[in-house]
Formats: sequence, structure tokens, C-alpha cells
Amino acid sequence: MTKTTQETPQPALKSKKNLNAPSKVLQLKYWKKYSEICLKLKSDLKIKPAPQHWQTLSIGKAGVSITPTINTKNKYVACELLIANDKALFHSLLEHKKAIEKSLGKLDWQELPEKKSSRIRQVFEIDVTDEASFEEAAKVQIKMAEAFKVEFKKYL
Repeated sequence: MTKTTQETPQPALKSKKNLNAPSKVLQLKYWKKYSEICLKLKSDLKIKPAPQHWQTLSIGKAGVSITPTINTKNKYVACELLIANDKALFHSLLEHKKAIEKSLGKLDWQELPEKKSSRIRQVFEIDVTDEASFEEAAKVQIKMAEAFKVEFKKYL
């Protein structure tokens, strides 16, 4: 009689992020500057700096958040309204596109039909690989996020 052993399946290994990678170091420096400027401007849109390309800010409605992002490859900062699992809400906001864009300026409306979430984004092109641009980028991004919060709360 042969003895069989049943192996316990091993969980898939998560790949670890290299927090010392140049992009992660730059992202952390940027979010630290963003946080510092939030304090100077007395903005209530505070973040916890982390080595990632996005942050999440509450807008006061479940499933909806303001997401400031940075893109070092394409050299821009952006502010997004992220709508999770609610295509009806995206379409409701789309009905107010003209009024919203009158207040915020031109926006990129992304329903993302193949995904559960949708987003509405505004981009400010600036070289965020140059640390000398951090202050300007952060100030613009904070103003975008504050304007998003005021404008979109009218329709949520």
C-alpha cells in the first residue's frame, strides 16, 4: 500500500513593490509636498503621503471619491471623480455635464463600460518628474479637488 500525501495549496505570492524604485521615491516626495501645501492653504483635503500614483479623498457619499493622481510617464497631474459600481450615477451626472463643465472647465467623461467603475477627470499637464514643479502642480491639483468637491456635491 502506497501512502499518498495531500499537499496544502500554497497561496499565490503577492509581488512586493520596490519602494526604492525611482518612481516610488518621486511619488512619495510629491505627495509629501502636496500634504505640506494642503496645510499652508488650510485645505481640508488632506492625504497620507504614500509611494503610489493616486490618493483617495472623501466626498461624503459612499462609493464616490475624489482621486488626485500623478503621471510621471505622461507628465501630468489629474483630479478624478471615481464612481464605483454605479453607472446610473455616472449617467445622472452626465445629464448635468454642461453646468458642471461651466463651473469646472472641460472634463474627460469616462463611463468605462467594460469595468464596474466610471470616472470624470481633469488633467493639468506639468512635468512632475521635475521636483521644481511640485509646488505648482500640487496647488493646481488641490484647487481642482476642492472645486470638484463643491461642484459634484450639488448633484450627489
